[in-house]
Amino acid sequence: MRVQIELPLADGSILDIAKWTSDETDAGSAPRAPLLLISDSGQVHEWDGFAELALGRWDPHALCDITAYQLVRATWALGEPVAVCANGQAAGNIALRAQSMAVGAIPLVVLVDYTVDEQATQPSQASGRVAIIRGRQSERARHADAVRARQQIGDGCELIEIEDCGDNAAMSCPAEFEAAISWLLFSD
Repeated sequence: MRVQIELPLADGSILDIAKWTSDETDAGSAPRAPLLLISDSGQVHEWDGFAELALGRWDPHALCDITAYQLVRATWALGEPVAVCANGQAAGNIALRAQSMAVGAIPLVVLVDYTVDEQATQPSQASGRVAIIRGRQSERARHADAVRARQQIGDGCELIEIEDCGDNAAMSCPAEFEAAISWLLFSD
């Protein structure tokens, strides 16, 4: 179930944030790793299916219309380290900038349907683990676009393509998307 909460930041400001919670009580269970979800569209509901599925392992939160600085402050408020999933080019650039600003606070940035615009500025170089995840049948981010983006981000970037999956892999194939994130963060 998704609820809106206010996240107090160290500077006294407040961020409105969506948080997914389970109907079951979590008393006595181990704390889950924080996962921040951001997107170009500003639509929190696009993360619903994935966030509900991910509740067993993650503590998902979604932010809309934020800056890289706000994303860094949110990671500090939630308790670092925090994995970030960003859907779209603008959200991906924000996540990469935040990762470079707070080295170590964001050990993993997952870029969904991420492409690099020829006229746009180069994406930030990775200062942690970065992966581009796309559905192999995505029309929003073609394979060649994802390969070019991976090359521009640098050696620390991995490309994962989920078979039988379309645009926005988190929404199209939530179980496979969650498995990819878990593999990226928890494997060596």
